[in-house]
Amino acid sequence: MKISGTGGQENIVTELKIMMEQVLENQGCIHNDIREMKKNIFDPDSGLYARVGRNTDFRLTAVKWLWILTTGVALSILRSILSYFLK
Repeated sequence: MKISGTGGQENIVTELKIMMEQVLENQGCIHNDIREMKKNIFDPDSGLYARVGRNTDFRLTAVKWLWILTTGVALSILRSILSYFLK
C-alpha cells in the first residue's frame, strides 16, 4: 500500500486509534466474562466445585445405604430359602 502525502498517514493513525479503542473495549468485556466464569466455577457456596462436592457426599452416603438394604434383602431371601428346605 502506497501512501501519498500526510493525509493518508493521518487516516491510518486515526483508524489505528479507533481499532485500539475497540480492542481495549473488547478486552474489558472479555475480562468481565472471565470473572463471571471463575465465579461460577470457584464460588464456595454455589460454584461447580461446591456442587461436585455435595454430589460426591450424597453418592457416598447413598452407596452405604444401598449396601445395608441389599444385605438385608439378601439375608431375608436366604432365611426364607433355608426355612423352606429345613421344614
